Amino acid sequence: MKYIKGLDVLRAVAVFFVIITHWGPHTFKSEILTFIFQKIIPDGNFGVDLFFVLSGYLITRILLKAREEQSEEYRFRTIRAFYIRRALRIFPIYYLLIFVVCLLGAQNVISNLDYYLTYTSNFLVFKTNSWDSITHTWSLAVEEQFYLIWPWFIIFLPRKHLLTFILTALIFGILSTLTFDYFLGDFFYILLPPCITAFSIGALLAYSEFYPASRKVIVPAFKLLFPIIVLFFFINQFGYKLSLIRAVNSILAINLIMYVVNENYNKFTKMIFTNKLLINTGKISYGIYLYHFIVPSYWNQFVDYLNRYFLFTPETLKFLKYPPPAYLIELALVFIISYSSYYYLELRFIRLKNRFGYVTADHKNLSKECVT
Repeated sequence: MKYIKGLDVLRAVAVFFVIITHWGPHTFKSEILTFIFQKIIPDGNFGVDLFFVLSGYLITRILLKAREEQSEEYRFRTIRAFYIRRALRIFPIYYLLIFVVCLLGAQNVISNLDYYLTYTSNFLVFKTNSWDSITHTWSLAVEEQFYLIWPWFIIFLPRKHLLTFILTALIFGILSTLTFDYFLGDFFYILLPPCITAFSIGALLAYSEFYPASRKVIVPAFKLLFPIIVLFFFINQFGYKLSLIRAVNSILAINLIMYVVNENYNKFTKMIFTNKLLINTGKISYGIYLYHFIVPSYWNQFVDYLNRYFLFTPETLKFLKYPPPAYLIELALVFIISYSSYYYLELRFIRLKNRFGYVTADHKNLSKECVT
């Protein structure tokens, strides 16, 4: 399928929002900067929802293309290829991260290793109502749980029922959000059912690309909702927390994706969505997401270790451990680690995906997959 550079830029934007939420600070000496970071810039929840909508869109698009270009006898082979390709992309550095933090003595990970090894860390966070060194992997757990279910419906349902299924999934996600919010408390949003809202909104756009009759309704509906959703977004930003903020985030995200997919940029947006730094950041965004949460903690431990031997001056210690300079150091480390991870490890497994193409009726592979 056609590679769209702008989608990598959206990944870079998404991971940026996640980092600034996880790292902070959210207050500055300048009241204007504080206002911008607290009220204007989307938070990490929007970043995660943008990732989910992208996944729903790209995964559904890949599966629909496989479905349309092959005969029914090859559908189980498509499912097998899908899981192998996903495993090659996601598993290597995820399990490497777990191995490394366990090697470094992260007891909270070691004692809950079963959750991390089985991609169920979202249940751990929900159960304990707390975060530890790598519980940010809850979103990866949700993605894996989504992958376990979604392909079977998209590949095997009769075509006439596909749109009904996606719309039902969307309604299920919204109803789950409202129900879980009422009965389960603050951490409900990390469970799969509420997250289905974002995945299914992405899937609707993918469906509309393959079946033009539906596009005449789905795309205008997303555009029509956009100004209303922007209003609700800022209502939430200014402190009136909305239960359905994931649906709000997802409509914003899908409008961004539609704009990028159309590639009808003006001069300003073209500078953004064709920027090589942002595109390359998007390519390594999976590693950035994985590593960013642990780098500050281990960097501070490393500085404390060095301080025992070199006895840094208070000024040097402040420079190394406290923002803003410490953030720049940690961000540089995250990029170096993620870049090295992608080009020296991840790419080796990504190239292996070519051996497991989606098989068509004439035994040819489908076009290059654009999901990272």
